[in-house]
Amino acid sequence: MQFNFNKYSILVFLFFISFIVFLNIKSKIKKDKLIKKELAGIIASSGGIGKGIYRLEIKKHNEIETELIDISDFLFFKENNIIYGDSIYKSSNSKTIFFFKKNDNEYKLCCELIL
Repeated sequence: MQFNFNKYSILVFLFFISFIVFLNIKSKIKKDKLIKKELAGIIASSGGIGKGIYRLEIKKHNEIETELIDISDFLFFKENNIIYGDSIYKSSNSKTIFFFKKNDNEYKLCCELIL
């Protein structure tokens, strides 16, 4: 079996490989930024945005502004029923996010997600 490569097929192959590498680097940068962040607040809205990505809008305690974060573990949110009104906490430079559910006006630890 003989392969016939011309310069265009090699260019297309190189473009494809560079695109895959670019997407991986971009994903790693996003994850590193999330790890460095401190998160604490109430989930104001949540939902899947496609490609296995779950978006959370977090309202920080005693603040009007909200913060959006994207986490690429859609199944975790579905299995643990993470919804509006649940609480979230992550210390800076930590890979663990803690989720709390409200039960009789008290938040109790529900689950944790390791990035």
